[in-house]
Formats: sequence, C-alpha cells, structure tokens
Amino acid sequence: NELSLWGAMPQTHLITMATFGLAPTGVASIDRIVLMVVTETWIPFEHSYDAALLDALTRRRASYLKSLRYNLSVGCPLASVILREDGSAPIAMYIVPPNADGTYRAALDELTNESQMAAWIWAPGEVEMPPLPV
Repeated sequence: NELSLWGAMPQTHLITMATFGLAPTGVASIDRIVLMVVTETWIPFEHSYDAALLDALTRRRASYLKSLRYNLSVGCPLASVILREDGSAPIAMYIVPPNADGTYRAALDELTNESQMAAWIWAPGEVEMPPLPV
C-alpha cells in the first residue's frame, strides 16, 4: 500500500526503517522493515484523504497535532489530527476509510461520544470534505 501511495503522489517522500543483524556468516540481513509515506513537508499520512486534509490545514496555516497509529490496527478509529488554534478547544478530526464497516463506525461513534473533544468527521466515500472548523 505504501509503495503504491508513494508512486501515485510524486510530491511525497518514502521513509524506510528496518532492523537488521549479522548472520554467523557475516552477511547482514534485514529482520523487519517498515515503509512510511510522508508529505513534502515530512508529515506522515495513511492514505490520499489524510494527505488532502493535511494539505488543506497546511494551506490554512492551522495549528495541529498529527496522530500516528503505531501499534493500532487500521480497523481501530484514530483521529487523523487534533486541531488546536488560537487557544480554542481542541477538535479531533477523523477520516472514515471508504472500506469501513459497521463495526468501525460503531467504534468511532463510541469514541467520539466518550471524548471531551469536539469531533469533525469526514467519510470520503459518502461526501466531499466538510468545511474545516473555524
């Protein structure tokens, strides 16, 4: 997925991280490898919709924190960014993957209902990007 995303978006960069070791023969071999696609300003993103949101926020010169998935599965809802501007209350900005099922949406509903942050939700397969919060 990362290679195809990087290939489709020429303005992006591809970061490779790996752990490796030396075999008893003295030959180095990779144990684990991971790829990460980042914007031209080196901000990680998961898919083209995530990149579109980051681009819109960058053009607006918004202040935000980018969420990183680390050990969370792609089926677990995660705010793409937390918008924080001018001392106002933070807003969790979610992008619903186009292939999300009812379980994902139920988990997202539960997460946003339990959160003290306001939520901005974009479902790209259903609607165009909603206006960014003021």
